[in-house]
This record gives sequence, structure tokens and C-alpha cells, in this order.
Amino acid sequence: ILLLDTHGNQLYTPIENDQSIKISEDISTKLNTLKGTKYFTKDKDYYFFQELMNEQIILLKVVPVEVMMVGAVYIGQTGIAILLISIYLTIILSIIVSNQVAKPIVALSRKMEHVEENNFSVEIDTSRSDEIGHLNRKYKEMINRIRELIEKDYKREMENRDAQFLALQSQINPHFLFNTL
Repeated sequence: ILLLDTHGNQLYTPIENDQSIKISEDISTKLNTLKGTKYFTKDKDYYFFQELMNEQIILLKVVPVEVMMVGAVYIGQTGIAILLISIYLTIILSIIVSNQVAKPIVALSRKMEHVEENNFSVEIDTSRSDEIGHLNRKYKEMINRIRELIEKDYKREMENRDAQFLALQSQINPHFLFNTL
């Protein structure tokens, strides 16, 4: 921290004279030319200044880049850590959610393959209350309806054969009696 006059001459520095910071000509010219801006950079240092006492005294603060970047580096490292943790949690949660959805669908698909092989006695879990449970219930209803239709078709075919048999039998009986007579 330095106190300078309007020409760039040092008025006060907390450092001893043998270690005092030499203010070069270009820094003092920058102080005079940069009226709207309150800082500039030079030689990897930030120079912040403020004019005091009707612009007669300039308060100059010299801050190394390393000091300025300590917070930025910490924030960057924290941001990267948060990013990695959130990516990790997102992957884990997506795996859990996909398993919750995919496993019942795969199980239903396997049961559909059994039904495709004319095995209508598969057990389907209908305890879920979500869309997959609704799909399971509707598929189970469809299997029961197909089973009923197959049984009705079988009974109808048996009745049809019985009727054909009776018709043939009734045709044979009169001929048999006639031929016998």
C-alpha cells in the first residue's frame, strides 16, 4: 500500500526505504491517464488506486496475481468437485430408475414369449400401481380372454362334430333299416 501525490511521487509506504517499491514512469502516467478506471495490471500484479483529498493524494494498492487468484482457484476446484459429484449421483440415480422401469418390462416380455409358445398359464404380477402395473393387468386380462375364446371355440367345434356325427348316424339308420328290410 502506497500513498502518492498527483505526480506519482511516494509520500508514504509502510516498507522501509531500502526495500521500498520503485514507482516507474509508466505507472505514474497510467495513474494520470486512467481517470475512469480504478485499476490496471502490470508485471503480473494488479494495481488498485483511489484518489483522496480532492485528487491531491492517490492511495495505491499493489496485489500480486497469486493473491488475487487464490479465491478463483478455490472456487474452480470446488466447482469441479461439485460437478464430479453431481455427475456421479446422476449416473447412479439413472441406473436405479432405469432398473425400476426396465426389470418389470423385461419380465413381461419373457412372459409374452411363453404365451407366444401357447403356454397360457403364466403368472403375471399385477400388484404395481403405475403404468407398468396397468400394462400387466391388461395383458393378464387379454390372456384370460384368449383362453376363454379358445375354450369356447373348442366346445363349439366339439358340438359341431357331435352334430355331424348325429347327422351321419341319422342318415345311416334309415338306410340300414331299409337295406335290412
